[in-house]
Amino acid sequence: MAALKKTSDLNTPPTPSLREETERYKRQFSLFHVGKVRHALEVMIYGRQDEKLRPLLMLNTVEFPSPPPVEYCEQMRAAGLQVIYVRRPGFGRSSPQPSLHAQAISIVSLIRLLNLEDVVLVGISSSNPVAYRLPKMCDAISLSIFSNPVFNRDILSEFQPEWFQTMLRQAITSQAGLRIAMAGMKYALNRDPIGIYLECCKKSWGDAEYIISNPTDAIDAAGVMREVDLATLHNDICMSLRHDPALEDRYFEGHNAIALSGVETTETWQSSFESETARLGLPHHYGPSGDGFVALQSPDFLRELISNHSHHDA
Repeated sequence: MAALKKTSDLNTPPTPSLREETERYKRQFSLFHVGKVRHALEVMIYGRQDEKLRPLLMLNTVEFPSPPPVEYCEQMRAAGLQVIYVRRPGFGRSSPQPSLHAQAISIVSLIRLLNLEDVVLVGISSSNPVAYRLPKMCDAISLSIFSNPVFNRDILSEFQPEWFQTMLRQAITSQAGLRIAMAGMKYALNRDPIGIYLECCKKSWGDAEYIISNPTDAIDAAGVMREVDLATLHNDICMSLRHDPALEDRYFEGHNAIALSGVETTETWQSSFESETARLGLPHHYGPSGDGFVALQSPDFLRELISNHSHHDA
């Protein structure tokens, strides 16, 4: 595994090499206007010329709104999958939208605008409440993967370190609490983004390794987070951590969908994760590395999941 570098070294990105500039170009974001009211969505389509590949549509999480690295996208491309990474409403240049339903409609509108078919949907962490709704709204989605989902569980005690758990409690209590919590978080992300990410990834070496391996992406993600407005942050945190009334028993029956978590989660997380997936009628799997970032840290395992749960080879 990679040796742990000093956060001060990681926090200052080196002068970009020609290779890095090429990689940045490969993951260039475009702005699409979707739906009747023409909401903006910021989207990275890896390899725009690869239209014959199967779409792998990934939705950003609140804590790390940066796309997978080039190596990851190339691995997926070699397996016949084209990474399409969406910064959901309120992140980056995507227009803010207040409701889960409105966010879901904007993603469906994007799928239709791009004429995507046989889509593999990957919801990551806080994006999952939006992802839960999409298989019921869009026939073009043939497989849904919910990575690190909360469902209807009380998981606040799982967050580490203690100050991060306290911040989340403040955030879901009120917007005033969120304002105080995020002022401190944004200051910390501006001062030492790598250090903050590593601190929050202490319970999972795979998550920490992802940050260490992709420091420039972590700095980019921190920059996006610092610009997100409080209403979007409050909405995203609340929809992830509060009870979702839509998730009734057997909610996913009849849909080709699976839940993904990592082996590096705690026993209490795994127990409640398995209880909820059984209640919802959803098969579950554990990736070999990572916790919150399991879908990003374990690309080989994700490709295998896609192949095994598809009606044809991915």
